[in-house]
Amino acid sequence: MADSARAKPKESTLPVVPPNPNITRLVPKSNDVGLTTPSSAYYGQLPKLHVYIDETGDRGFSIASRAQSPFFAMSALIVPQEDEWIVKVTAGGLRALVHGAQPQRILKPIHWVEHFRPKRPERRNQAARTLALMSSAKVIHVIAHKDTVNSDDGMRQDKGVFYNYTTRLLLERVAYAAKDWPGGPRLAIVRLGRVKHMDHDAAEADLDSMRQDANSAMWGVP
Repeated sequence: MADSARAKPKESTLPVVPPNPNITRLVPKSNDVGLTTPSSAYYGQLPKLHVYIDETGDRGFSIASRAQSPFFAMSALIVPQEDEWIVKVTAGGLRALVHGAQPQRILKPIHWVEHFRPKRPERRNQAARTLALMSSAKVIHVIAHKDTVNSDDGMRQDKGVFYNYTTRLLLERVAYAAKDWPGGPRLAIVRLGRVKHMDHDAAEADLDSMRQDANSAMWGVP
């Protein structure tokens, strides 16, 4: 698991279940600034999940890119709010493990490729055993084999289209996981890291358009 080095992530709220029809509609008074909808009241009552999303591989389709990175994948780490402290302890502990000899770097992010290389099998084993202690967490992966991606969909020509589509597939699965979470549906708070050479405003607009699409498999978001 990489402790992302990207800039401050964008955060969005992903409601994952239909509004509860048994909740009374809240009608604002004449001097109220805004409206409180039944759906927002319902979503606010749900227990939360914290979702951390990161990607691996590059989004290019050139011969060199496909040879160096034949797959592009996005992963979501889903943690119940009551256990989020375990994520902080885990990340802090692994940073201490990696940077212990350099205390001044203790807050520096860590990365699997850089800090857990094959030549350090003992460190990989320690990381795997530490991550395994997060028993309530779930991980979802969406993996694209670039050689078999359909060229007719524009994804080979536009990295943004490819990234947004992969993100959509992942968020759909996050939504279903939150809806069917053991013990009852939950509200997913999603954090996506900023990616170099990406127009994040355009990506956000594109994803918003997708989730408003009546034909989308994603659960509706107000």
